[in-house]
Amino acid sequence: MKRLFIIFFVVIDLLLIHKTSFCKEEVSFASEPCYIDNNYVLLYKIINWWNDALPGEDAGLCGSTIRCESNNHIRIEYKNQTISLLYSGYFDDLLSIFKECKECFGPSYFECTWLNNRYFDKMDASSVPLISKKIKIIQFNNMSKKHAELILNLQGNIKFEIEGKICGLLLKDGKVALHHSGAFLKRCPLSRQNKANDSSIRLSIVNLTTGEPIARYSAVFIN
Repeated sequence: MKRLFIIFFVVIDLLLIHKTSFCKEEVSFASEPCYIDNNYVLLYKIINWWNDALPGEDAGLCGSTIRCESNNHIRIEYKNQTISLLYSGYFDDLLSIFKECKECFGPSYFECTWLNNRYFDKMDASSVPLISKKIKIIQFNNMSKKHAELILNLQGNIKFEIEGKICGLLLKDGKVALHHSGAFLKRCPLSRQNKANDSSIRLSIVNLTTGEPIARYSAVFIN
C-alpha cells in the first residue's frame, strides 16, 4: 500500500511539472498572437508540424495569409516635435520579414504608405522615416503638440500588426518566411504574378479601442 501511494504521488508530481512547463512555454510563444486565414494559431506548433510534414502535405500553408499582432511591448515618447514608438517585442522570433541575402531580391525596408489625418493632420506619408532591418523604433517628425497628444494618449492602447503571405520555411533558423529570398527547408512555389506583389508585406499601427488604423507601411522589395 505504501508503495502504491509513492507511485501515485510521483505520477501527480510529474503531471504538475509537465502542466507547469507547458503553460510557461505556451504563454511565452503566445505573447504575439498570430492568425492564419483569420484562424488563431500557436505559430511554433505550426513550425514544428511543417518541419516534419511529408511531401504532398507540406504545401498546405503556402499562400495563406498570416497576421501577427503585438501590443505588450510598445512605448510612446514625444521629444523635439518627434513622436517615437519604441518596440521591444520580437516579431522576427518566428517570422522572417526582411531578406538576409545581400544580392537576392526581397523585402529590405518598410515605407509609410498611408496616415490617418485625424492623428497626423496633413502630414505627407512620404516624409515619414523608413523602417529598416528591425522594427524597433517608428518615428513621425514635425508633429504638432495637439496631434502628438492624441498619440501619447494611446500609451498602452496601441498595437502593431504584421501581415503577409506564407512563402516557405527557412533552412537556417526555421522561421516562416513572408518572402521568397534565401535558402529554404520548405519552399513554396513562386506565383506566376509579380514576385513583389505576390509577397507583399504590410505593417499597420492600430488604435486598440476603436480598431481604426493610425498608419500603414508596405515592404519595399529590392535586389
